[in-house]
Amino acid sequence: MNPFLRTVKLALRHRATLTGVVVSSLFVGLLWGINIGAVYPFAQVVLHGKSLNQWLDGQIEKSESTITTQLSRLDGNKLADADDPPGRLAPQARRSALALVATERAKLGQYRWTKGLQNNKLPNSVQSNFISRVVFHSSTHHGTRFV
Repeated sequence: MNPFLRTVKLALRHRATLTGVVVSSLFVGLLWGINIGAVYPFAQVVLHGKSLNQWLDGQIEKSESTITTQLSRLDGNKLADADDPPGRLAPQARRSALALVATERAKLGQYRWTKGLQNNKLPNSVQSNFISRVVFHSSTHHGTRFV
């Protein structure tokens, strides 16, 4: 008998345990993905050497530029390339451009909300941004308050 089939047969004797392992693994994977998604913007800010305010300003400019570009493409009906047959790509490209505009508007709203919420609370330099994180981290994990 194939060793893999023998292992599967043995594992199926303990279905409750096997189900628990699979569910736990999926849950850990989900939490890990959420963790990376939450930390990614902060890592991006640190790697680019900007403060959080500067990064937000850049993201707002980028989103506004993308929205303006896509809306001008929609208004000018420049959605088909010269090589494409007329009318064949335009509906699909129009839907794609509209979806991109909707996505960028949602992102822009989130960036502006974050900027408005944290505008006066975030430091403007990279060094003070780093120092404030270290102080906050130290005060929350060691029970002492520096601020």
